[in-house]
Amino acid sequence: MKRIKTIAFLCLFLTAFTNAGCFISYVGPEVEVDLQIVFLDQEIREYIHRARAGEGDLDTLYREIVLEPVQRELSARNSSIKIENYQQPIENLDELEQAIELLSAGNVASIVNDALKKSNDFIEGVDTIVYIFPCNPEDSFTKEEMKGVRGVSGLNCGTTILSVNPLAPDWQKTLSYVAAHEYHHVTWGIRHGHKFAGNVLEVLILEGRADSFANLVFQGLAMPWTSSLSKEKEREIWRNSVKDNLDNTDLVFAKNLTQDEFWSGYAVGYHIVQAFINNNPQVSVEEWTGMTAQELFQKSGYEDWLAN
Repeated sequence: MKRIKTIAFLCLFLTAFTNAGCFISYVGPEVEVDLQIVFLDQEIREYIHRARAGEGDLDTLYREIVLEPVQRELSARNSSIKIENYQQPIENLDELEQAIELLSAGNVASIVNDALKKSNDFIEGVDTIVYIFPCNPEDSFTKEEMKGVRGVSGLNCGTTILSVNPLAPDWQKTLSYVAAHEYHHVTWGIRHGHKFAGNVLEVLILEGRADSFANLVFQGLAMPWTSSLSKEKEREIWRNSVKDNLDNTDLVFAKNLTQDEFWSGYAVGYHIVQAFINNNPQVSVEEWTGMTAQELFQKSGYEDWLAN
């Protein structure tokens, strides 16, 4: 696997008074954060070559060459991700080859690398490995509705899977945003995942935090999953589906909220966190990242915002 490895440093700046009353600033110890980006272009090129040579059926070859090595690495890191839940064998070899060429020409790994480094400037990250796959060319939903990028992260171990369709308009901008979104997920997961209450509110805030962070790092990018609801529709969904279910521990219900036709869970979670940030501008990113979902919601003023 071809990797880009970035070592990001958090420098501790300390300030002290001298006897003369002047300030002296100095840099304390550097904290090393290991960020790895793995673009599976070599594996996929090998798959295409061997598939065209007729060395086996496409499903078996794709799993053997592309998916299984990644799954072994994920398992070694105790990741909860099962790669086959997110990546299936791609059989259209010509379109797959085109996607790999476009992603390589578009410097996909460098885009992710830059997004992670920029994210690290806003909040200290954790050791993270990101795997980049081409999106299945037949996946029109990701191309047209998700602006060309899907992401999923193992919150307990700093692992992320990104699927990218380079035929989607402005896929590079979407990729930067989604990389920052997933960066926040893995950072929160390792530092604060023990606080996860396992209810609907927790899921909403989890996504709302990640989108608010990505929006902070890459300002001015409107994503469909946070802007899909009119305020009137959001009031209706809040009243009929969400408000009385915040303590519901049925995570299938919570997942369905994030995957309905309006991406309601994403939009509501984002607006809760945005309401909190607007009403509490003195609270830093580090602080609101570490707050419990319940405290953040209680201090957000979301229902007042929704009523106006």
